[in-house]
Amino acid sequence: MAPFRKRGTPHTWQNISHAPARFFAGVMPAATAFEEFFARYAQLPAKEQGTEAFARLAAETKAFEVLVPPLAQPESR
Repeated sequence: MAPFRKRGTPHTWQNISHAPARFFAGVMPAATAFEEFFARYAQLPAKEQGTEAFARLAAETKAFEVLVPPLAQPESR
């Protein structure tokens, strides 16, 4: 992945492993909408977290726009 993306550049990521993964990114300058998005998503019960809630909260907070359906999921674990 590129170390820097200009604002407004469409991009995506996907964990192609069967093991859990972590994604770390920095947003500069700081974006209040991003902070609100992640705070609200983290407050959801685990069973309510998922792609639909992700896209809904992204739109509600105006943190970013989800442009396409989710990427393919790895086969069952």
